[in-house]
Amino acid sequence: MDIDVMPVVSSADSTSTEANFVSATSCTSVKFVAEVAPRSLLLLGSVDGIGGKLVSQYMAAVGASYGKAAVMATASSLYIASYNSEWTCAEAPGCDGWWCGFSSQRQCSFSELSAILAFDVDGATGALALRATGSVPGYLLSQWAMSEHDGHLRVAYTRSTCGDWWWGAGGPCTDNLVDVLRASDLDLASSRSRLQGLGVGETIYAVRFEGDIGFVVTFRQVDPLFTLDLSDPFSPKVLGELKITGYSDYLLSLIHISEPTRRTP
Repeated sequence: MDIDVMPVVSSADSTSTEANFVSATSCTSVKFVAEVAPRSLLLLGSVDGIGGKLVSQYMAAVGASYGKAAVMATASSLYIASYNSEWTCAEAPGCDGWWCGFSSQRQCSFSELSAILAFDVDGATGALALRATGSVPGYLLSQWAMSEHDGHLRVAYTRSTCGDWWWGAGGPCTDNLVDVLRASDLDLASSRSRLQGLGVGETIYAVRFEGDIGFVVTFRQVDPLFTLDLSDPFSPKVLGELKITGYSDYLLSLIHISEPTRRTP
């Protein structure tokens, strides 16, 4: 017996007397990335801003960007970043007791990535067409961690650098990076298009891109604010760094960058 497990949607206007529920899409129409274990379904809809009608919709199976997928849109493109992580463990050699799962000799490795789906947006109809898929080896803070500019997608993310248990091997276990990807196919623009080493051992708390310039805040005990030069997509670099106590989790661009700061004990 076939069971319809897809979510349903309805649309109505001011003249409608009742909602008409229909299946959001068919199972065969759901887009997914093989590297991501799907935990939820994300429904994207295009609505006519004048008539208020739903003109197109698209569904993707996503993992989580620590709770939800990150979605960023421009006038002509839409991007979805979906996070997935996995522990792979092998039992300790020669261990055959119940304690093997807790043995310090157990060999474990951690892998993670954020898969990115890139869509073309039809300016006339609002229809979405999948253009490319790609990934970065870490997790994104939010949609603000992505920015499209001059044919490139800039992505800021935090990556785990410890290969054994989550508490690490006694040293810093995170790194923060910015990748510059070609928007057309989501490949690295060149082998030099990855900027890394931003706040080693810390985590990204805020990101903002403004044209050729990027701003990244990382935090562990102090709050470094990094200013990035992204004018050359093949060679991004750090312009400057400011460290202050506390941390910032939001950046607002006015005439100059504004950084509200929270103090920590």
